[in-house]
Amino acid sequence: MNLKLNFRYSMSQILYCATLCLTIGFASVYLQDKGYSNSVIGIILAMGNVITTIFQPILATYADKVSYKKVNLLIISLLLINACLLGILYFINLNKILFSLLFILILAINLTITPLLNSLSFSFESFGYKVSFGVARGLGSVSYAVFSMGLGILATTNIKIFPLINILMNILCAIFVKLYSIKEIENVSLNKSENKSISLKDFIKKYKKFIILIFGVICVTFGHGLINNFFIQVVQSLNGNSSDMGKAVFIAAIVELPIMAISIKLIRKFKVENVIKFSLFMFMVKHTLTFIAWNMYIIYFAQLLQMFAYALYIPASVYYVYKIIDKEEQITGQSLLNTAITIGSVFASFTGGILIDIIGVKYTLLISALLSVIGFVVAFNSVERT
Repeated sequence: MNLKLNFRYSMSQILYCATLCLTIGFASVYLQDKGYSNSVIGIILAMGNVITTIFQPILATYADKVSYKKVNLLIISLLLINACLLGILYFINLNKILFSLLFILILAINLTITPLLNSLSFSFESFGYKVSFGVARGLGSVSYAVFSMGLGILATTNIKIFPLINILMNILCAIFVKLYSIKEIENVSLNKSENKSISLKDFIKKYKKFIILIFGVICVTFGHGLINNFFIQVVQSLNGNSSDMGKAVFIAAIVELPIMAISIKLIRKFKVENVIKFSLFMFMVKHTLTFIAWNMYIIYFAQLLQMFAYALYIPASVYYVYKIIDKEEQITGQSLLNTAITIGSVFASFTGGILIDIIGVKYTLLISALLSVIGFVVAFNSVERT
């Protein structure tokens, strides 16, 4: 195992997850402070996710065709562009329309990086450089947990400096991605295949069951997106505040590390298709518990289930794509499965804020729980044996 490469990859995941926490995890809290209503917050988050669903497949198709060096440069460029946009957001007094548009773009760029960064670990392995994705992603979850706790406290006193902290995290992450620098492979295509990568249309025709799985994941992750995007509203409905929210997010994120660290062992022992089915089932249970919660302690318990839901799903989905998708379409496959979560979040964002304003938090959570059941049934019957 290349310890230096593992350290650098882990650091990039740690810092990247910190940017996700700042941009996405506390987006609703930050926008509430700026005077936005639940419905408008939902539209902003949804638009960011919509743009992501456009960006991700395009950039993934590009990444499947070019050299490792260019993919590395693409990730660095996206991180630095985000840092610049955050600087504009913080230092320039923008009207609400420009502020909203800029926030949407920052959100979209931040989410677009995920499949590119995740796919690199398996690409390294194809060149003989062993990288532990589970450990790196688990450490990223710890980072998310620590930031959630700290930001939850900071949000009660000085939420306005969030963009400044985010700028620093983006720049540091770009530095560590730059430090990967493997000269022997920098001009080689990541998939190492002589076959040309196919178009998105041909990909959909080739992997029909995979596309059905994506639909199931979209339904399941509607609830995941709803809770993430409107968690402060859920917590407030139970008489909690941003500090309580920070604790709840901390619990969910911190329990991910041990599971992600041993995820490959679990996948090999129980088979990746079974792990994916189990993780989606636990998403369904988590969303149902959040719906029936009558106090913060039930919320905290539901958040504990993250270790069997998101913590298992992320490494299992990455590994599943690695197993069933041909090498020349790996990044496209990763991007599409990641886009499923994004699309789920889009629907949650568009409808969540409006539903909360019209029918309240409780009935909105009921809808998410029912969609999770439907999504689980669809996904269960579309996961292929590897």
